[in-house]
Amino acid sequence: MRVTIEPGSLRGTVAAPPSKSMAHRMLICAALADGESLVRPIEASEDILATVDGLRALGAGIRQEGDALRVTGCRPAEAERAVIPCRESGSTLRFLLPLCLLGGKEMTLTGSGRLLSRPLDVYETLCAERGFRLERTGQGIRVQGRLKRDPDPAAHRKRTVSADDAGSYGGIRCAGIPSDAGNTAGSRRHGLPRRGEDCGRRLVQRGVF
Repeated sequence: MRVTIEPGSLRGTVAAPPSKSMAHRMLICAALADGESLVRPIEASEDILATVDGLRALGAGIRQEGDALRVTGCRPAEAERAVIPCRESGSTLRFLLPLCLLGGKEMTLTGSGRLLSRPLDVYETLCAERGFRLERTGQGIRVQGRLKRDPDPAAHRKRTVSADDAGSYGGIRCAGIPSDAGNTAGSRRHGLPRRGEDCGRRLVQRGVF
């Protein structure tokens, strides 16, 4: 068969699928905010539904409205003992595990497939340094501990850090693990704290810590 293709112009509209990576982050930010937030558009993939289920288990109210999710904020530090169903979502596991370490209650993160065998070196180190519990069991990953704000944030802000160093964000010490540039640029566009700014104070005022 012979096909001849002639030059032409295309017309019409194409709807770009929403970013799953950003959806995880927007839902978590909405769950940590006061009042209600409307997040749209949302594509209900298995990974996003895992994050929705996990945030609900931590106390957030989430209901679907068409292609959007209306989220009522919660305080994870006040959550009771809960099971966080992560399904096969690595993002859900990595993002919600720190929230499970805010209230001092025992929390279990469950998953399917190979999720629970994935490395969690950063969290294992953090928990070991602080005397927190993080153990893998047949039922999931069990964690218990209470993250607290650094008592002397000024001491850490005085030193210069590189991308391979441990940075300090307003007293909440974070490993300087490179992330994708898009998320970094997005945080600056939307006015989120940059390196050296006191995001720790904002989180304390909000009641996250």
